[in-house]
Amino acid sequence: MKFKKPIFILLIVFATSSASSDVFTLRPKEEPYFVQEGNEGVLLPCVINTKYFDKSKYEINWAQYHNGLLRMITKNEKLLIKKNSRFSLENDATTGNYSLRITEVEKQSVEGTYHCNVIGTDDSDIQYSAQATVVVLVPPGDPIISTTSSESVIEGDFMTAKCVSVGGSPQPTFKWTLPNDTLASPSLFTTQFRDGATESLLQ
Repeated sequence: MKFKKPIFILLIVFATSSASSDVFTLRPKEEPYFVQEGNEGVLLPCVINTKYFDKSKYEINWAQYHNGLLRMITKNEKLLIKKNSRFSLENDATTGNYSLRITEVEKQSVEGTYHCNVIGTDDSDIQYSAQATVVVLVPPGDPIISTTSSESVIEGDFMTAKCVSVGGSPQPTFKWTLPNDTLASPSLFTTQFRDGATESLLQ
């Protein structure tokens, strides 16, 4: 009797996975799509079993989630964002193609997590989703180094050095090279992000 419950749960997970694979014949890749601001965008592929294009039973849409906000981009064959839209929809019910193309990269508009959704319009609570992540690459500003002392120091003195870089996406990481050309141990410095800048403190 102790083994019945785990087996039952396993069967449910397997059945859900099988159903989802029946819905999407092509999904976006799991790795993030890296794009650069000002450049041409990227295609987020989503090909759906054609039976789900029946609007009397299902709704198909693309949604974007970023900074805690959910934005609907498409609904069935309609592109919901009209003004200054940076998206185009490749919609073909005969092939099941429902891919979303980012036509122009602008960080605030296109960065985030995207969901290609198939939702049942009846009382079945059917909902399937294929996910894609878009990251807009922005180079960080030149690093600026400052110290707690503007005068010469001697061996054994305590000194703190700070390196600051403004901007950057993803958030930049830091490595410190000591005067003897060795890398400082990560235990010797801390890094934090605040007010749009990344700051590393070596002490």
